[in-house]
Amino acid sequence: MGHKPIYHPSWNTVYDYLNDPGNATHHKRFYTTVEPLIKHWLRRLGFHENLVGHAKSIFSDLYLKELKRYRSGKLIPEKCTAQITTYYFPVIKNLCLDYVNVLRSKMPYAEDASQLHIEAEPCVFDTLWGEHKNTVLLEMSRSVKDYIELSNFEPTKKEVLRRRFIEGQKFPDIFNGAEKKVFEAQRKWACRQGKKIAIKIARHILPAIIDIYRLPISKKIDPKLIEKYLLGLRTKLAV
Repeated sequence: MGHKPIYHPSWNTVYDYLNDPGNATHHKRFYTTVEPLIKHWLRRLGFHENLVGHAKSIFSDLYLKELKRYRSGKLIPEKCTAQITTYYFPVIKNLCLDYVNVLRSKMPYAEDASQLHIEAEPCVFDTLWGEHKNTVLLEMSRSVKDYIELSNFEPTKKEVLRRRFIEGQKFPDIFNGAEKKVFEAQRKWACRQGKKIAIKIARHILPAIIDIYRLPISKKIDPKLIEKYLLGLRTKLAV
């Protein structure tokens, strides 16, 4: 009879970080372990510049993915029998493919944080995050796009959300020619989705971004600020 697979101790690195993401040592150990895998797949997919920035973004995706598994009880020691680099090799490949598809999709997306600009009242985010503003806004904007693209909404509704929250278009332009009742119903629906996105970003995405990048800023923010300045007309991604 074959031996029953046993827990591989390399998973201690993962569990240590998930249990205490604010610990710099645990963060460095986990990131250093998977960073070569991330950069390997990025190069295979044609990325040769700003590898560090892209790698950190993908590591953020990996962290959120594993945190979700851990909290749902799906990441259990009994199944952690392979070395983590072996296990994560195909996982990171898929994350990199998803990341590349987002960057190369038809929707405007800024790869470089310097392309992210605030059209009005920049002092709101400058005051909150200072020199870390672009990093936070870039990751938040990625999360908005992911929320829309990964939702179960029908294509026409996704298009409404894209035009409003990613392209920053006004509702009269989005629903041009629609009857008044239809216009109001669609506008209210889109606004409800905006509130949901803002709450998710404020409660979950911002704290995760701060943990991943080790940013010395507050994890607390009023969702209304996200709704008004990130999801409103004031912040857009440059084409």
